Amino acid sequence: MIAGRPLTLGLPCLALSACVAAVPQSPVARAIATEAVPITYRDRAFVASIAPGAPGVTLTRAGAVPVAGATVRVTAPGLARDEGIAAKEAARLACEGQGGAFQGQAIGNYAGPETWAFAGACA
Repeated sequence: MIAGRPLTLGLPCLALSACVAAVPQSPVARAIATEAVPITYRDRAFVASIAPGAPGVTLTRAGAVPVAGATVRVTAPGLARDEGIAAKEAARLACEGQGGAFQGQAIGNYAGPETWAFAGACA
């Protein structure tokens, strides 16, 4: 049947598009706060900066998935590799304090001496 043929050809294309992962939108076009943002968390002073950057990553059952948003960098005197939870909380406070929505599922990494970075964490 000729009438059924376009539908038959369209179904594989529709099925294929459902299998392709959505590419995240470009990182946040503007920084919420480019200068240092002072944060206090559990009587500890942190300094955060929020700036556009590459998408971050979150883990799902399907594997690693990109998450778009600004990068939040957090520093504090003596901040160590094993203090990611405190750094993430400071990043959340900085992002939300500047009017952003913190994406807590974004994975952070120890970015250097006394610094943690959370790519894609502030939208």
